[in-house]
Parts: sequence; C-alpha cells; structure tokens
Amino acid sequence: MKIIVLLISLAALLYGLLRPEAPPYAFQNSDKLLHILAFATVSLASRITIIRTPAWLLWSGLCLFAVLSEWLQNIVQSTRQFSWLDVCANLMGVLLAASGWYILLVLQKYWRKKTTRKNCKYQA
Repeated sequence: MKIIVLLISLAALLYGLLRPEAPPYAFQNSDKLLHILAFATVSLASRITIIRTPAWLLWSGLCLFAVLSEWLQNIVQSTRQFSWLDVCANLMGVLLAASGWYILLVLQKYWRKKTTRKNCKYQA
C-alpha cells in the first residue's frame, strides 16, 4: 500500500512538472505552493516507504531530485522555463517533510520513554 501511495504522488508530481503548460494560477505565486506541497508529499511518502534507507542518503537524494527536476522540466518542455524560485519551493517541500519526520521521531522517543517509566511504576 505504501509503495502505491509513493507511486501515485510521484506520478502526480511528474505530471505537474512535465506538462506542456503551467497550471492555472489560483492566486499570485500559487504555483510555488503547489511545488512545496508536491515535494513535501513525495518526500514524506518516500521516507515512509523506504524506511530502511539511511536518512542522510534519502534526504540528500530528494534535495538533488528537487533541483534536477526543475532543470529536467526545462529540457523536456521547451514551453516551460527554469526558475530558481521553483527550485527553492521544491527544496522547501523536502525540508518541510524532513522537519515533520524529525519532529515525529522526537515525539515518538518522548512517548516511548514516558510509557516505559509509567509501566515500570506499575511493575514495582
């Protein structure tokens, strides 16, 4: 199931990046919000699906993908232009997912420590 979510989010991201025309603007710079959300979704789905990969390798690869995808968009679709702001939005999406994942890990460790202490009190 996790791999299906990753593949669907990756397919949606690639469709958005490689389609001939940019999506219509809902408001000024709405495309940047779409870049952030798309890369955050793919990044989080990647971390959940590929859990055994070292974190530094996965997040580095996703950052590289965030930069190269904008370059690839310019190569594949001549009607689309390379944008450093889009690259920044892509990287923000990856950073948002990485930060969220880190916060979840910290909360999980805190919860486990608290639960372990609570169980020790009852066993004594």
